[in-house]
Order: sequence, then structure tokens, then C-alpha cells
Amino acid sequence: DQGMAQRCLAKYFVEGGKEKDKPYRPLQMWVMEPSQELNEISVLGNYCEVWLAKHNDDSSPIDSVIGINCLTKIQLPVMSSLYGAMLAECDYVLMGAGIP
Repeated sequence: DQGMAQRCLAKYFVEGGKEKDKPYRPLQMWVMEPSQELNEISVLGNYCEVWLAKHNDDSSPIDSVIGINCLTKIQLPVMSSLYGAMLAECDYVLMGAGIP
């Protein structure tokens, strides 16, 4: 969704990079009913990570299986994370770690 990408760029992209002594712009904390912006950031982040893992530096696809690992104890962003990964054609998902 180009609108989603444009909203993210408009809010978080810093032309020329941020100054060394300035922090990155913070994201909202996850809550039971997250904002559309937070869901979009999660979708975009997971899409980008999977897409980058599935492609070479020249954007040509690699011949490999790529998956993501979602921590079960971090439940709130799971759906938007999976959606972004699925859009990038993630091959598998592992769930686990963190619940004794």
C-alpha cells in the first residue's frame, strides 16, 4: 500500500540522516487496541525484513527459504507482523520462546 509507505516516510524519514546527538523518533507502545499507525509500522517493518532477506543487493531474488520467528510472549503485534511477512512471501513462521 503506497499510502502506508508514504505516511511512514513522511513521519520518520530524515533527509540526509539524523544528527548523531539526536535520538530516533520513538514509536508508540503496544496496547490492546493499537493505532492504525502502529499496525502499519509493524506491517511495513516485517515486510521489509522478509523482502530484504529474500533478495540480493541488486534486488534479484535468492533461491532460499526464508522464515520469521515470533516470540509467543510478545502477543500484541503478532497479527500485523504476520501480515507484513506474508505480503513479502515469507516461507514459514516459528512461534515460541519465552513462556516457561
